[in-house]
Amino acid sequence: MPVHRPVDRDAALVAVLLGSAATLVLVALFASGGVGLHAPDIEAWLEGEDSAFESPPLAAAIRSGAAPDAECACRVSPPGAAG
Repeated sequence: MPVHRPVDRDAALVAVLLGSAATLVLVALFASGGVGLHAPDIEAWLEGEDSAFESPPLAAAIRSGAAPDAECACRVSPPGAAG
């Protein structure tokens, strides 16, 4: 029979609180970007013309003086496209 010590309960509580806090921070970071979700442009991505969807700058609404980049530095190539 397992022995439950108060330390075990405290450790579990700390883990749940840290996970909850991290979730709230990440949701706030995403929400502060000022851009909602949108449908990807699959046709342009498969043809290799553009990315399926643009990545919004994180926390753009709370950063001052930071202009978003016009071009994303990293793009994912469609299947079968040259590197």
